[in-house]
Amino acid sequence: SYANAQRAVKDAVQAAGIANERAARQIQDAERALSDAQKEALRAQEDLNDARKQAARDLEDLNSQLAGARLDQRGAVLDLKEAEAELAAVRAKGSKASAQELAEAELARDRAIQRLKDQGVETKRLTSDTAEANKAGVSGSDLVRDAQDRVAASQRAVGDAVQALRDAQGEAARTAAQGLERPTDSSVSSRW
Repeated sequence: SYANAQRAVKDAVQAAGIANERAARQIQDAERALSDAQKEALRAQEDLNDARKQAARDLEDLNSQLAGARLDQRGAVLDLKEAEAELAAVRAKGSKASAQELAEAELARDRAIQRLKDQGVETKRLTSDTAEANKAGVSGSDLVRDAQDRVAASQRAVGDAVQALRDAQGEAARTAAQGLERPTDSSVSSRW
């Protein structure tokens, strides 16, 4: 009947309107997600730039620490020679040296030996760490590699968001086209 046909057209128009609203919301959501992804990608790139600067500073600091450790090691060698000379001088006094003087001189020498050993270990470790860091360079530092991973992930997120927006726009176009077709659908018009 004519009333049924009118109701069918009205229902089809209403359904198309709801579908078009839903499609428009999906486009807005996809645009917002794309904007957020682009902002995150920009932050990730800025973080990468900062990481490169920090890695360069860290490498410079490590090389400086190594130079300082080598100087400290040379100083520890001189301190040991001085402590050994002081001990030899106390021993040369023979019976004129007190037990206290001898004990203090031996302690000073033992401490100098331990400081030299400790400094040797520190210098050896810094030499190894610095060589490894210099070989890796700024780009090979953990800080920079982590930041590069975040940039890559953010770029993938932007690509995904672009695709989601395209999908939403395509769905909106299909929904709009279907909405235009429904009122003129042959099953509805045949009822008129």
